[in-house]
Amino acid sequence: MKFTLIRLNILFLLLLLLSCSRTAVQEKSETNLDSLFKNSFEAFQALRLEQGMYRDARLFEGTDFHPISIATTGMGLMALCIGQEMGWIQDGAAQAEKTLRSILGKQDGFSPERSKDGFFHHFLELNTGAQAWESEFSTIDTALLMTAVLFASQYFDTDTLSRDAEALWNSIDFKAALKEVDTGAMFMKMNAMGGGDTTAVTLPYSEYMILAHLIKLQNPTSETVDQFWSQHYGSITTLPKSTYGDYELLTDQAGHYLSSFTHLFNYYFCSAFSSSKEYVSQLSSTKMADQLWWRNQGYSKPYWGHGAGSGYPDGYDVNAINNNPNHIVSPSIIAGYLAVYPEGKEDLLNLWNSKEGQIEWENKKILWRFIPGKTWKPKEIIGIDFGLMLFGLASLPEYLGTSFFMTHLPSLEDQ
Repeated sequence: MKFTLIRLNILFLLLLLLSCSRTAVQEKSETNLDSLFKNSFEAFQALRLEQGMYRDARLFEGTDFHPISIATTGMGLMALCIGQEMGWIQDGAAQAEKTLRSILGKQDGFSPERSKDGFFHHFLELNTGAQAWESEFSTIDTALLMTAVLFASQYFDTDTLSRDAEALWNSIDFKAALKEVDTGAMFMKMNAMGGGDTTAVTLPYSEYMILAHLIKLQNPTSETVDQFWSQHYGSITTLPKSTYGDYELLTDQAGHYLSSFTHLFNYYFCSAFSSSKEYVSQLSSTKMADQLWWRNQGYSKPYWGHGAGSGYPDGYDVNAINNNPNHIVSPSIIAGYLAVYPEGKEDLLNLWNSKEGQIEWENKKILWRFIPGKTWKPKEIIGIDFGLMLFGLASLPEYLGTSFFMTHLPSLEDQ
């Protein structure tokens, strides 16, 4: 009997030690994920400029030269909402109000140049808001900015933000970007004196669904717009598709594959996408197809993620299935898919712990693009592409959950 009790006590101690060990590992993992999440937010704060606008990118070393990006400024506004909700900042509303003042040209000496229809240049000069890098009046970048402004206005709900968001909304004629109802064609660029640039036109399907959504939101009673929306975006049945493995994927033309960021941008910026079971099911399919391509190249987990950003050895690169010759892994894409694949956080933690893709910047560690087995590291972080890292982590149920985005995105149901 005494011998049995001793054995039981030893067994109890072993189980207790095993439990403590598991708890310690779990706490370490959670701490790493917390660090990745908060550092990703801090990366956006590092892109923020004095007048509240956001640089397109920041160098890891050397003197920064990138101009303001209208799209990254939009993502910066959404980052403020996340930071406020997480308790990392307490003045998010004030920061957002300052950004809106600059966007509307209410800051001394800073007045963003816009087309007659209200569209912004893709890139702006840092000090004045004038056109930078000979950039176009961009419809998609203006759409990303406007969606984020409405998001921040809904989240912070201050009189100042509501007033300025409404002023911006009324100053842009999104319908002017609609070229043709029958084909669903939209202008990618606008002319300074109004109207679209016929040399730059996009057809369904792409991230321009975000632009189409704003056209519909701004013109709820227009029969023309209703036909355009219902025929091309209200249902996935009419959209082009390509097959990879067993997965049927939305695309812009049969036989072509889009970068995963396209579908993820639509998820985080377009409520008509994220509230649709059909579209979300497509998002899951693109995730599995993305992973399958990497497996077919001989890679195992945690290597996957077709995104865009810093190219090898330099420049800018957009990767997709069958269009990733250097095998660049985008951890921000893995994070973006957490909304439909929360298990992906284990892949992020594996990368974090192995230090693959890990870059230390301004005394904070983040995950960014890398090539398995190579020592190459990007020279800069690019806000528009890195945003999916922050949004995806925020969507995890242990943080803000997907409802955070669904609650504050502008919606057709609110009309």
